[in-house]
Amino acid sequence: MAPNSTKSQSKGDLGVKYQESPKLKNVFKNYARAICSFILSEISTPYLSKIAEEICFKEQDFRRYITEKKDGIKGIVELRGLLVVDIKHTVELVCFKRVFQRIAEIFIKYFASNWICSSKLEYKLDYLKFRHRLLKRIRNPASLTSQKI
Repeated sequence: MAPNSTKSQSKGDLGVKYQESPKLKNVFKNYARAICSFILSEISTPYLSKIAEEICFKEQDFRRYITEKKDGIKGIVELRGLLVVDIKHTVELVCFKRVFQRIAEIFIKYFASNWICSSKLEYKLDYLKFRHRLLKRIRNPASLTSQKI
């Protein structure tokens, strides 16, 4: 009977791990799309204006860039593409990525909890808990991987 109980424990352990994965299955996609929607809304205008004083960019061009990228977001790869700067990128694209990073930080710090509580998300508490981890990864885009969710 001891081997059977061990098997049931291992099945139970696998069940717990399996139950945790669907909770955060689309977390990167949902957060990235919410950040893009925030950028395209009027609420972000004062933040964009303040950032425009520090980083030279055109708000209309940035919003157009975000509009193009928003529909293509499928997960962590696309979110990483919005944040990671490469040597071959143009100066304008580097500015856009820096602005996206700053706005993403603002969204996660001040607006994500409202977005989560008023959304149709099933695992609201898990999304609230994930904010801190995502904020750390947005501040350091090189660490933005799905290995350790």
